[in-house]
Amino acid sequence: MKDELYEGKFKRIINKRLIEVTDSLANLYSESINSVHYFVQLPFRLKDEAVQTKLIGTEKDELNTYYKIQVSFQQDGGGQDFEDVYYYWINTNTFQISYLAYSFQVNGGGIRFRKAIEYENVNGIQFITYENYKPNFNHAKVGQALNDFLNGKYIFLSLIENKHILVNNLKLDC
Repeated sequence: MKDELYEGKFKRIINKRLIEVTDSLANLYSESINSVHYFVQLPFRLKDEAVQTKLIGTEKDELNTYYKIQVSFQQDGGGQDFEDVYYYWINTNTFQISYLAYSFQVNGGGIRFRKAIEYENVNGIQFITYENYKPNFNHAKVGQALNDFLNGKYIFLSLIENKHILVNNLKLDC
């Protein structure tokens, strides 16, 4: 199966055949693709006009030290999910995103925490495979996610991976 979003139009292809998808599902799938695409573009997207970044300080796990960065969005230009808040833990030696957490408002809201487990570079673009977690307790705070994760307060949900990545027509305006 292959999902594509090109110039705002969603397409699903299975076994090289175009599959018809209802508009409501196409909108849902388009939002999912946009979400995945957002993470692929990091850290470049953190320079967008509506993005508000703040260096909180540093935190440690058992092996490394990380810059802890809070990211929020202005309503104007911040997209549909402008109320979401993200935290990134960036390794102070490699400058790679090692962990990220975010709070979201849609579908009842919640918090997700991701641990980077594999990095792949394709045509100069870094793709990350993540383990995806959620808190196993009420009233979790997204800014405390790394500490709570390290203390066993998160449960594994899924693996987020990109396979067989192909990057065509690469043009970067950075």
